[in-house]
Amino acid sequence: MRGLLAFLLLLSGVGLLRAAPVNPDIQPERRPEDAGQAAEEINYAQLLLFALNEVERGYARPVARADLAHAALTGLYEAARLPVPSALRAEVAKVKSNEELLGLLIRIRRDVGNAEPLQGTGALLASLRAMTRILDPHSGLLTSEELRRGGSGPAQGFGLDIEENGENAPVLIKEVAPGGPAQKAGLRPGDEITHVNGRPAQEDLLVRVRLRAQVPILDGTSATLVGDEPGDGVTLTVRRAGVQEPWQVKLERQTFRPETVLGVIRHDNNAWDYWIDRRRKIAHVRIAGLASGTAMELRQVVAGLKDEGLRGILLDLRWCPGGFLNEALDVAQLFLGECTVASVKSRLQGEDTYRSVRDESKVLDVPLVVLVNAETSGGAELIAAALQDNGRARIAGQRTRGKASIQTTVGLPVPSTGLKLTSGTFLRPSGKNLHRFPDSKPGDDWGVRPDPGLEVRTSAALSRQLKEWWLLQTLRPGPSREVLPLDDPHADPQRHAALQALVELIK
Repeated sequence: MRGLLAFLLLLSGVGLLRAAPVNPDIQPERRPEDAGQAAEEINYAQLLLFALNEVERGYARPVARADLAHAALTGLYEAARLPVPSALRAEVAKVKSNEELLGLLIRIRRDVGNAEPLQGTGALLASLRAMTRILDPHSGLLTSEELRRGGSGPAQGFGLDIEENGENAPVLIKEVAPGGPAQKAGLRPGDEITHVNGRPAQEDLLVRVRLRAQVPILDGTSATLVGDEPGDGVTLTVRRAGVQEPWQVKLERQTFRPETVLGVIRHDNNAWDYWIDRRRKIAHVRIAGLASGTAMELRQVVAGLKDEGLRGILLDLRWCPGGFLNEALDVAQLFLGECTVASVKSRLQGEDTYRSVRDESKVLDVPLVVLVNAETSGGAELIAAALQDNGRARIAGQRTRGKASIQTTVGLPVPSTGLKLTSGTFLRPSGKNLHRFPDSKPGDDWGVRPDPGLEVRTSAALSRQLKEWWLLQTLRPGPSREVLPLDDPHADPQRHAALQALVELIK
């Protein structure tokens, strides 16, 4: 149930669409030369109808299917650069059944033609984007990158993503996954890949696609491109701003799990050292995101630290965007005895109150300070609120974002495409509101505020700088001897203040 509320990944087949059969009487007349286009029109209509029904059923608040369909078809006309018919809304409103709506979608898809932006999956994607615009800012069309981030378990690839700058543009690294081959090789966002296996990178689209191909492995299987198997190697020539000469990097495609539980500095083998104060046995544990397995990974890390004499934990949730609801609940429960963790409301499940129970595997006797900032969001806020309301931890840093909505992912039978829908909200254990609504005022209850005396505000510029510095700290390979700003423990004023508060707790 919690997994459904958190992220419901419907890896659907077209067979799921049989509830809305195509009536032969309303199908477009097919000539042999038009058979391919007719099939595309029917496929568009079926997939869009499936999406409409899923949104109507699962969205957090009631939304009329006629409004969704009108928005989707408006997006189709706009993508085709055609005027939206004035009678469109009335035409949609007259539809009474799935069968009638399917016929209308087929007819309109045929009428708008097959301009270049509508070819392939273009028509469907245009309609889905337009449809989700009438929902809320947290609902929308998921990209392949977002689907990958939301995936569970290990991934297979080189552990990097590149920017889409068009053909013959410089090939720049956009993202590097911690714990992946690219991170271990010392690559960073912003690095330019000039050559792949000796060939200019910007001239070979297929190579660029293969470089960024990194897919979650679900149920032990993973989709890969032809020839892309674990162990396949590639040699990159890389150039970095501020470095005089380019250099070569050999990467191998590997199966790995992107890291979400991070420490202070890496050992030579690339594993994390979590001790921020080894003498006092204080650990600094950073949560980069709440992916599937994060809570178990954290449990194992803390168990290992306890074996080494752990006396205090600085749990760093800054810049954590949230993720799976069940992972947030499990992380909070690791540090909580018998108590309320959160209440969750959704249209599909009603209201549930999640409670923690006491057991021997939990960490209930180690002092805890939680560090948050304005980019602490979603499930990370749930963790901070649960620990604060139950008196388990002190909260330091800055007020959090105030996002207490729950998103559900609806997979579509279209490669690398899905919908992210707001399906519910959660409340603090105290029952107070956590979500920041558009009309919320600074004095209202939203977000998580630091405890008295532990608020450490930073300017927007310093916050951006700290985020960049921590990314460098995360991506620096274990064997590297490069000196970074955060090797100085005083370079991060929020961490320094939180550490001092923790020292006071363990005296």
